[in-house]
Amino acid sequence: METRNKLLVMPILAIFVIAAMGVYYLTTPTGGKEILIYTSDSGIELMLEATIPAFTAKTGIKVSYVCPDSSC
Repeated sequence: METRNKLLVMPILAIFVIAAMGVYYLTTPTGGKEILIYTSDSGIELMLEATIPAFTAKTGIKVSYVCPDSSC
């Protein structure tokens, strides 16, 4: 009886793994990595200019920011 249980569990486990890999493949972005920050706080510009290069160097993700109505 124990061998029969293993024979039932293995295909179910294989189907689960294949489904999980498919979900990962379909939900992983394929384009370039980029973050766009929208801010209306003029004081944050100095902080962003100081931290964005370090973040980009460490992660490889490009960061840009936009201030509406030229508030920055």
